[in-house]
Amino acid sequence: MEIIICKAFVVQFYSYYKAEEVFWEDFERFLRKYIAPNTTLITDIPENEWLEIGLSYQWFIQLQGRLRKTIVISDVMNEITKNEYYEKSSPFQLFCTDKDFWDCKKMAKEFGFLYLNLTHLPEFWKVFYSEREDNFSLKVTNDISENRRFDTWEKLQAFSHPISHVVVFDKYILSDTQKLAYNLFPLLENLFGNLALKRQMYLTFIVEEKDKLVEKQQIIAAFLAKKWQNIRFDVSVFCYASDVHIPNFEGLHDRGIYTNYFRISSGDSFNYFKNRRNDINNTTEIRFDFVFGKNNSFILKDLRDIKTYILKTGENDKRFVGNTDNPLLS
Repeated sequence: MEIIICKAFVVQFYSYYKAEEVFWEDFERFLRKYIAPNTTLITDIPENEWLEIGLSYQWFIQLQGRLRKTIVISDVMNEITKNEYYEKSSPFQLFCTDKDFWDCKKMAKEFGFLYLNLTHLPEFWKVFYSEREDNFSLKVTNDISENRRFDTWEKLQAFSHPISHVVVFDKYILSDTQKLAYNLFPLLENLFGNLALKRQMYLTFIVEEKDKLVEKQQIIAAFLAKKWQNIRFDVSVFCYASDVHIPNFEGLHDRGIYTNYFRISSGDSFNYFKNRRNDINNTTEIRFDFVFGKNNSFILKDLRDIKTYILKTGENDKRFVGNTDNPLLS
């Protein structure tokens, strides 16, 4: 996991900072106290300037003290504009840049990561702020107040964010292909938003289906290709089987959708809705955890377990279609 921060972002931070503005205060607090400690800091600030910078901008020294290591790349703001940079870097990256607003937007669509700039920081940060950092949840029901219930897939738009790749662990999400139109497809549509990329995106599904894996892969791929014509989707489907034994594998219980910024988890299958009227199948909760936040270690363990599982399952070519190459599982 990596956070990339350029010198210009650090030294101009308080020129733009607005005290008592919730997203500004939350972002500063995140950098000082709440970012996951196993994150690596990458910066263009030379080591001989760290002390001087830290005396003027204490959050920078506090950030360094919290994280496991700092790497200096002198031309990092230029490097992150190149495809080659992402071929060798972490699938979990957060960028604090000196790019203008439109460059940040363009790069987010091109590479699938979040690029913050100081002029529009609240707009970029509002999806990730700490109310949602630590197991923020909504109730899948029609019986509570509007702001606490999840009663339509359109509410995922409040969590729409740059996405590089996706992993879905849900045994039953593909169990009824007729219901894909009520659940999986609107889920992806509202989560992805207006993707406009010309690159490859991996989607990996772990389900309990044993039959027609190729057919289901093709149905999903056809939907994605029609909706986002400029993106090359690589769709893999793995069959979850109880007879696949892996030493020290604790297994997964809740259903989860994993992106490069969120774990979206649920106590029941994401097949929430029965029909286009959004009549609810089962009352449950949908939870949102920021990958760089407090529950980071649990999220990464989930992904390690999934990786271990699909590698073992992949030894039987009758139990999967696709491949094990999803970078989120690297």
